[in-house]
Formats: sequence, C-alpha cells, structure tokens
Amino acid sequence: MHTKEEDKYIGAAPDTSQFHFWCILSTSQGGQVSRYLEENPCPHYASITTCATSAHLIGDAERMIQFGDSDAMVAGGT
Repeated sequence: MHTKEEDKYIGAAPDTSQFHFWCILSTSQGGQVSRYLEENPCPHYASITTCATSAHLIGDAERMIQFGDSDAMVAGGT
C-alpha cells in the first residue's frame, strides 16, 4: 500500500529511464570544468559504458582533435 503522497510520484513520468538521474549526475563534473574555463568554453559529456568508458572517451577526444572540433581535450576514466 502506498500513501496518497507516494501515489503522486509513482508512475508520474513513465517515459523517464531509471538511469536518467545518473546520466545527469555523470555530466556535472565536465560541466564544472567547462564553467571554470568560461573564457574558452569547451565541449563536455560523459559516457556511461561501464568498463569501456575511458577507452571510448579517449577515442572520442582523439577524433574531436583530428576533425578540428577542439584544440585540446581532457579525457579519461577510473
């Protein structure tokens, strides 16, 4: 049984993925770096692909430099 208060939120956004919050949270660090470099804003995003994340991000950074989208990139993972 749910309370009336809980019922307001349960099913309120059925098209929202359960991972939506983590996607937003993971990009916040890149956003902070971008805001710190406000004189020269840079593209930022985070990839959530478990163990392959750092490899994907390093490859994406390399491609952005090769295609002239960016002069320098900070990329990596843990």
